[in-house]
Amino acid sequence: MVFICSFTSYAQNADSMVVDNMVMYIDNRLDILDTRAEALAAESAERSVAVEKEIKPKNSIPVYTELNVGKKTVTGSISTKNGFRVLIYNGSDRNLALKIKGEFSKRFPSYRSYLSYNVPNFKIKVGDFADKKEAAKFLKLITPILPSASIVPDIVTIKNIQIQ
Repeated sequence: MVFICSFTSYAQNADSMVVDNMVMYIDNRLDILDTRAEALAAESAERSVAVEKEIKPKNSIPVYTELNVGKKTVTGSISTKNGFRVLIYNGSDRNLALKIKGEFSKRFPSYRSYLSYNVPNFKIKVGDFADKKEAAKFLKLITPILPSASIVPDIVTIKNIQIQ
């Protein structure tokens, strides 16, 4: 138990004691700390008994297992590597950058767009292209809409997921 001491001669009340002209104030919340070790030990014992009996203890974190998806198999990987993106905006106006990003996402929902800020410019890059040919095809598609777009090298996320 912890005591907070003060050298005064006030009268004793329920949360304080007077000892040799010294008033010691006791914080009742500190009693919780005394019982914490016992509560943790009891919880640990409950968990170990539950594990031995293969019963879930209360408030336990559920363990998830792999779902059975039937006859379909999922193969492939997701990785990052050097690739290309198409730069559709490079400027200092944040509101314009967000507007262009939103309009692009509405028009081309299957392509991800990325907003970055490098003082003082905002850049919006789109797509995750593994090689420059793919990026050039996409650039040709959006050039009528965004004539100032260009291809830039970047680290991209490549998804090779196949569901059979």
